[in-house]
Parts: sequence; structure tokens; C-alpha cells
Amino acid sequence: MSATKPRVYIVDDDAAVRDSLVWLLGAEGFNTQPFACAKDFLKNAEVRSGECALFDVRMPETGGLELLRKTVKRHPQLPVIMISGHGDIQTAVKSIKHGAWDFIEKPFDDRVIIKAVRSAIAEFVDGRHSTSAIQKFKSSISGLTRREYEVYQLVVAGMTSPEIAKHLCISTRTVSAHRASIKAKTGITSVAQLIRLSVQINN
Repeated sequence: MSATKPRVYIVDDDAAVRDSLVWLLGAEGFNTQPFACAKDFLKNAEVRSGECALFDVRMPETGGLELLRKTVKRHPQLPVIMISGHGDIQTAVKSIKHGAWDFIEKPFDDRVIIKAVRSAIAEFVDGRHSTSAIQKFKSSISGLTRREYEVYQLVVAGMTSPEIAKHLCISTRTVSAHRASIKAKTGITSVAQLIRLSVQINN
């Protein structure tokens, strides 16, 4: 891997999004290789260790989730970040469980994209299943209250806050408070990261 310019593959059928990501990532010191469809990526990408990919969820012909499944099988060393303009927690859960590193909704914050790409490359090179990170997460989960643990399990299962509130017969505001406490205790900043670590500790 180049110490200064790791490569990021961008697969999105929207030319404006591709151009925006190429400009953003290029300005941050990354090499980029954009593709308009999954077929072109699978045919032409020469994936190496220390790289990263951004896949749009909804694309014609081969969609992002199908591309994700094929990529994880062919290139297990490549961390994939899914992006979607129609994001929902069920799709995020499905993406992470199929091997995505992260899930980001459009319109995305530039800082979120940069942070996700840097984190994916750094953590994947260091070891996707870092023993210390998993043990730390396990320990933090054991420190949750009974109700917080119930909320955590339902979030990982793909439920929204209103659905969790209805399931547990509590208010949405209370669910939000529990979710905030879970984030504080685990240090997790996104649902995608929470799901990914949950999947890892159960593998």
C-alpha cells in the first residue's frame, strides 16, 4: 500500500456523485478509480491490500448488495463502505451482515466519508477482527443495563426507535436516551459500527 495515496474504488451509476467523490477523496490525498456499474468494477478493478471501496446500494442490473456479496467473496481484503440515498436501518443491517465495513446515507457529510474511508483502510490493515477491539466491545456491552441491552439487541436486529418503543412499551424519547447511553458506554458512533462489532463478537 502506498503510504501517501491509497486507492479508493467508487461504484455509482450517478455521474455527479462519482465526480463529487473523486474530487473530495483526491483533495484528501487518495487515488480514486470510479466505475459507473458493478460489471465494470468486477471486470476491471485490480484490487490490492490497503485499499477501500464505496458502493451505491441502488444501481441498475447488479445492485450494490449483490456487488458487495461478490466482492467480499473475491476480495476479502477489501473493506467496502455502502452509500445510499434511500437508507434505512434494515438495509444497513443487511449490508453489514453481508460484509460491509460501514453504511452511509446520502446526502453525506464530506467529513463522514473521509473519516469512514481512513478508518476502514487503517483498521482493515491492522486486522478486521482485532482481538483487542472485540474484547473491549464485549466488555462495554457487559456493562449495559438490562434495558439498554434489550435496546441494543433490537437495534442490531434492524428495528427503528419507534419500533423499539412499541415493542418494549416505552416512549421513543426513552429509547433515544438508552441509545445515547449505549453509544457513551461503548464508544460507538454509528449504527453500522455497532452492528459490525456485534456480528464480529458472535462469529
